[in-house]
Amino acid sequence: QDSKSNAIMRWLDVETQQGIADLQVKLSSEAPLGNYLITMKKENESSAYHKFMVEERVLPKFHTQLKIPTQITILDELINVELCGKYIYGKPVLGEVQFKICLPSTFYSYREEDLEEEICQMFTKKLDKKGCFSQVVSIEVFNMTSDNYRRHLVFKSKLTEEGTEKKFTVTDNSQIYQIISRCYFALIQQVTTESIDFQGNLLLISAKKFDGSPLPSETISLVIIINDEATTKNYTTDNLGNVYFTLDTTFWGDNSVELEAKFATRDSEGRYSSSIPWYRNAVSFIEHFYSTGGSFLIIQPIQTELSCDTKQAVQVDYSISRKESEKTTNSLDFYYLVLSKGKIILDGHKELALGNLEVLKGTFSVSLPVSLDVAPVAKMLIYTILPDGEVLADAARFKISKCLRNKANLKFSVLEDFPGADVNLHLQASPGSLCSVRAVDKSVIFRSDRELTIDNSLKSDLLSICGDGSGYPHKVSEHFDSCSSRKRKRSLQWKTWSNDITDVFALFRHLSLKIITDAKISPPCPEASETAEDVISGVDRHLKISRKQAFVFLVCTIGETPILARMAGEVDSKPEKKKKEMIRKYFPETWIWDLVPVGPSGEKQVPVHVPDTITEWKAEMFCIADVGFGLSPPAYLNSFKPFFVDFTLPHSVIRGETFTLKATAFNYLTFCIMVRVTLQETEDFVAKPCENCIYTRCLCADESKTFSWNITTKSLGTDCISTISAEALQTNILCENEVVAVPEKGAIDTVIKSLPVKIEGVRKEKIHNSIICTKDSAVTEKISLTLPDTVVEGSVKSSVTVLGNILGLSLHYPDLLLGIPMGCGEQTMTVFTTNAYVLQYLEKTGLVNSYSKAEAVKNMELGYQQILQYKTKNGSYEIFSYYYGDDDEEHEGNVWLTAYVVSSFNKAKPYIFIPEKVQKEAINWISSKQMDDGCFRSDMIYDSLWEASDQTVAVSAYITAALLELKDPSLEPVVKRGLDCLKNHFTNETSIYDMAVMVYTFTLAGDDNMRETLLQKLDTLAVKEGLDEVEYWKLFGNHESEEEEEEEKDPLPSELEMTSYVLLARMSKPKVTSPDITSAYGIVKWITKQQNSLGGFISSQDTVVSLKALTKYAEYIYNKDSVNEVTMKSDKGFTKEFHVDNTNSLLLQKEPLPLPIAYTTEVTGNGCVIIQATLKYNVPQLKRESGFSISVEAIPKECSALNGTSFDLKIKVGYTGKRLVSNMVIIDVSMLSGFIPEKKSVKLLNKAPLVGRTEIETTNVIIYLEHVS
Repeated sequence: QDSKSNAIMRWLDVETQQGIADLQVKLSSEAPLGNYLITMKKENESSAYHKFMVEERVLPKFHTQLKIPTQITILDELINVELCGKYIYGKPVLGEVQFKICLPSTFYSYREEDLEEEICQMFTKKLDKKGCFSQVVSIEVFNMTSDNYRRHLVFKSKLTEEGTEKKFTVTDNSQIYQIISRCYFALIQQVTTESIDFQGNLLLISAKKFDGSPLPSETISLVIIINDEATTKNYTTDNLGNVYFTLDTTFWGDNSVELEAKFATRDSEGRYSSSIPWYRNAVSFIEHFYSTGGSFLIIQPIQTELSCDTKQAVQVDYSISRKESEKTTNSLDFYYLVLSKGKIILDGHKELALGNLEVLKGTFSVSLPVSLDVAPVAKMLIYTILPDGEVLADAARFKISKCLRNKANLKFSVLEDFPGADVNLHLQASPGSLCSVRAVDKSVIFRSDRELTIDNSLKSDLLSICGDGSGYPHKVSEHFDSCSSRKRKRSLQWKTWSNDITDVFALFRHLSLKIITDAKISPPCPEASETAEDVISGVDRHLKISRKQAFVFLVCTIGETPILARMAGEVDSKPEKKKKEMIRKYFPETWIWDLVPVGPSGEKQVPVHVPDTITEWKAEMFCIADVGFGLSPPAYLNSFKPFFVDFTLPHSVIRGETFTLKATAFNYLTFCIMVRVTLQETEDFVAKPCENCIYTRCLCADESKTFSWNITTKSLGTDCISTISAEALQTNILCENEVVAVPEKGAIDTVIKSLPVKIEGVRKEKIHNSIICTKDSAVTEKISLTLPDTVVEGSVKSSVTVLGNILGLSLHYPDLLLGIPMGCGEQTMTVFTTNAYVLQYLEKTGLVNSYSKAEAVKNMELGYQQILQYKTKNGSYEIFSYYYGDDDEEHEGNVWLTAYVVSSFNKAKPYIFIPEKVQKEAINWISSKQMDDGCFRSDMIYDSLWEASDQTVAVSAYITAALLELKDPSLEPVVKRGLDCLKNHFTNETSIYDMAVMVYTFTLAGDDNMRETLLQKLDTLAVKEGLDEVEYWKLFGNHESEEEEEEEKDPLPSELEMTSYVLLARMSKPKVTSPDITSAYGIVKWITKQQNSLGGFISSQDTVVSLKALTKYAEYIYNKDSVNEVTMKSDKGFTKEFHVDNTNSLLLQKEPLPLPIAYTTEVTGNGCVIIQATLKYNVPQLKRESGFSISVEAIPKECSALNGTSFDLKIKVGYTGKRLVSNMVIIDVSMLSGFIPEKKSVKLLNKAPLVGRTEIETTNVIIYLEHVS
C-alpha cells in the first residue's frame, strides 16, 4: 500500500526459495511520498507487516552531525554546540557553517500587543581541519521562563563546502525543562522478614544533562510514612549519587508503608509552575505479601543481561519455619518453571534434605540454560508446598541477549582498498543456508530504522508483552475469591516490585499462569466482608480496563509454532616510478544484491569487484536454513584512495550555453604533493580557464582545492564526455617549506563522466501517415515534406517507418504517445488505458509474447500507482492531485474522469491487481451524482468541446457507456435512467459530437433502433474527400478561429474524438460484416493520418478514443497470412525496400531518409501496412503562438556576489484567443545550463490560484493551469 492506503501491487501464491521470496515493484516517478506498507499473510496464520519510507531522492555527498544538549534547564546559562561535516568515506569536510539558535514564540495571544517575535542568535564560523566547529553559547538572552515562548530551542545550521559551494542543512531541537534534578528508588532487596531489615539503595540523577550524571554530596531526606505518621532520616549521596540505607521493619506491623525521597535543601514547588525550578521527589509504596507463617522464598536478582548459549546459576534463598507436626518430613521439593514469549519453556524440581531445626535457612541454585528459546526475556517461577498446605513462591525476570540459531557472519577480505580493486566477501552460516547478501553505498542508508537488525527481526516489541503482567485473558479471568477487602494475618514478607502482587495467587496471575489447587495461595475472607455480588461488578470493571492487554497475550500464544519460526521469512617520498593511471567511471548506488547458497560446509568465498566510487560500502546478510533464521552484523569496506579528484556535472546542458565545471582534488596523504589537474578537451566542447585560475598547485595533508573551467558545449551527440585527471608531480618546488613527494600507488586519478547535451531551440515535426491495404495489386502514393526557411543547424532528422500492424507505433511508445507532460488525471490515464487496449488486442490475435505482455503490465502497474494520486477520500477521482495541499481537506472528484477510470480499470483487471473496493467506491460515487432525469453533469473537460456539445448529453452518454462496458447487472437501474436521459434529449439534438458519443452508447446497450437512426443522421453530416475517399466529421465553423494559416488543415481534438466514436459504433455491434469493415476503411485512413511519431494523436482523450477504435478495427482486419513489399524511391536515386509479413508485423522498421523528402511509395502483396514519414527539426525561437502571450523576467536582472547562487523567475502568461477562457494550459520552463529549479519554491506554486499541479523533471518545471483568461 502507498502512503494514501491504496493497494498498488499484490503477489499471490508466492513460492519461496528455501524460505526466501525475492520480489520487486517499480515505483512511479510520481509516487506519493510517505510511509508504504507491505503485508504478508500465510494461510491460517496471522499477518506480518513492514513499513518503509519513500522520500525525495537525494544522495548526499557528505553529511553533518549536530551535537546539542537534548535537555536544557531554565537555570542553564551556557551550552556547548558542536557540528561536524564528514564525507561518506569518513574524511572531514572543509568549509563554513552558518549557525542560528532561536526560541520560537507561542504564536498566539489574546491581545495582539502581547505577541512576541522569536529570539535568535546567529554566528558564522570556519570548520577546523577535523571538519568540526564547536562553541560555548550563552543562552541568557533567551527568556526561557516566559509563557510567550515555546519550551524548546531550535538549532539551524547550514554547512557550505569550500570550493564547490554545495550546502547541507540540518535542524534540531532541545527541550527546555524546569526539572533540575530528580531521584528515584532502585531497590536491592524485594522481600524481608522480621529477622532481616528492609534494605534499599537511593539513587539521585540530575536531569540537567542528557547522560544523567549523578549529584554527589547531596543531602537526601527519606520519609517513612506508616498510618499517616512520618519519620524522617537524612542521608548524603556518595560520588556516584547513591545512598544505601537499612530500615528496621520490626514495628511495621500489618500496615502499608510509603517511602518518599526528597532533596533536603531544595524546594519542590516547581511542579506547579513552568518558571520555577523543580527538584523532583521519588515515592514508593510497599505492600504486604500474604504468609501464614514465618517462611519465605527469594530468587536473587541478576542485574546484567544474560548471554546466549550459556548456563546461568540462579541463586534461591529460603527460610522455613517448621511446625512440630512437620518435623518428621525429611525432604522438600522445590519446583521451577521458566516462561518466555507466553509459553512454558523449561520446568524441573530441586529436592532438599531437611534437618531437625525449627527454622531452616539456606541457599540452593538452579541452572538456567540461556538460549534463543528464552530470549529476549525469561521469567522464572520457583515454588514449594509445605506440609500444612502453605505455598511459598517467588518469581524473577531475566533479560536475555538477543540471539539467533543460525550464526551468520560475513566480512570483506580487507577493510579498505582502492576503487576498482578485486576483493573477497567471506560468507559464513549454518550448513545448507541460503543467504541474501546486499552491499550499498553508505550514503543511501543513513537512518538506522531502515535496516534489518536483530531487534526488528525478533520483533521484541511484540514478544515482550506476552505474559507481561497484564494477568489472565478476559475470557478466563478470575479473582481467587470475591472479597473486596481482607484482613491479612501477620505478614513476614514484603513485596515492592509490584504493588498488586500481595499473595501467591496474584504472583501466578501476574505471570499469566492458571492454577488449579486447594493449597493456601491467598488469604481467606474476613467474617465481615461484602457479598460476592457486590464485588463482581467491581471485578468486571477491572477486566474491562485490562482487556486490551489480555487480548494481545492471546494473540501471542496462538498455535504451537514458535514465533521466530513464523518470522523466519521476514529477513614516503621515493624515486619516481612509472605512474599507473587509475580511471574511474562506474558509480553505482547498489553494488551487491544477490541470493548465495553457502553449501554443506557453511562457508563460501565470493569474489567481488569494487566499484569506482570513493565511499564506504555497507554489506549485510540474512540466511535461512533448517536450523532457522540468521542475521549477520554489517560488514564495511572503505573504497578509498588517499589522493583523488571528483567533480559534479549538471544533469544536462543546452548546446551553445556556457556553464562552470568545478573539480576538487583531495589529499589525505601524510605529506604534501604538487598536483596538476587537467581537463581533457575534445571536439564536444570548448573549455576556457577561469580568470586567474592556476591548475598546478600545492596540496598538503588533509587539504582539498577546487579548479574551475567555463564549458561551452558544441557537440550534437547524445553525450558529452568529460574526463578530468589529477596527477601528483615530482618537483623540487617546496610546499609550505616541505619537500613534495609522489605516492607509490594512485599517483594519477582520472574520472570519466558523461553529460547529456540538448539541442537549442524548439522542437517541431511534420508527419505524413498512410495506411495502405492491397489484395494482389500494387498501390502507389507520393510523400512530400518541406522544411521551414529557418532551422537550427544540425537539428534536422528525417526518417521513414514501416509497420505491418495498425497499432505498431503505439506498441513501441506506450509510455510516451503524446510527447508532452502528462500530469493531470486524464493525461495520466492515457498511457494506462492504451496499454490495456493494446494488450487485449495482442492476446486476441495471438501476437502477444512474454516481453510485450511484461512491458504492458509494467506500464499499467505504474499507471495504476499514478492515478491513485488523484483519488479522493470518497472514491472519486479529481483532475489534479492536491498532493501538496491539506490531506484532511475533502476534495470533490470529477464524475466524467471517475467514469473513465472505472472503465479503464475494468479493462486492466485481468492483468494487474486492482482491489474490488477501489472500483466499488468509485461506482457508488458516480451513481450518487445521477440527477432525477437520469442525466449526469461534470465540470472542467474542454471548453472547445462545450462549444460543439451540450454538456449534459455528452457527459451522460460517456458515463452511461462506461457503465455499460462494466457489464455489471447491479448497475442496470443506473444505466436505464442514463439511456432514458439520452432518449429525452435526442429529438432536439443538433451537436455532431453528442450524436457520435450517443451512437456508441446505444450500440453497447443493444438498442438497434436508436443506433441506426443516429448513424443515418451522422452519415448525412460526414465529410468525404480525396481520391482515397477519407471520411470524417468536423465541427461547424472549424478553422475560422485564430489558428495560423499553415495550421488551418489540422483537425481539432473533438473532431478526432467524434470520428473515432462513429468507428467504435460500427465495430462494436454484435456481428460485424465485411461491408462494415470496407465502409469503415475511409474513417480509419483519416484517423491514421492524424497520428504523431510516437503513436499518439493530438491530446490525451482523443488519443485514447482513437486507439480504442483502431484496436477494434484491427481485430477484424488482422490476417496471419499477409505479406507485403514496400519500395520507396526518390528522383535523387534513393531506393529502399521493406518486407512485411506476420513474423515482423509488429517490428518497427525505421530508416533515415535523405532530404528533401519527396518520395514515391509502392506497396504490393496481400495485406495492410502503415507508412509514416517524419521530418523533425528545431527552430531558433518560437514565433508568436496564436492565442497566448508569455513573458519571463529574472529577479534580480544582474548576478552579483550579494545574490549568491540563486535567483527568481517571474513568468506572466495570458490568453488572447476568442473564447472567454482557455482550456488547461501547460507551462514548460527549461532551466539554463548549470541551473536547477529550487524544489521548495516550486511546491509553493501549488498554492497559487489556478495552478492545478507542478512537476519537476530535473532541469524543467512543468506548471499545469486549470485555465487562463
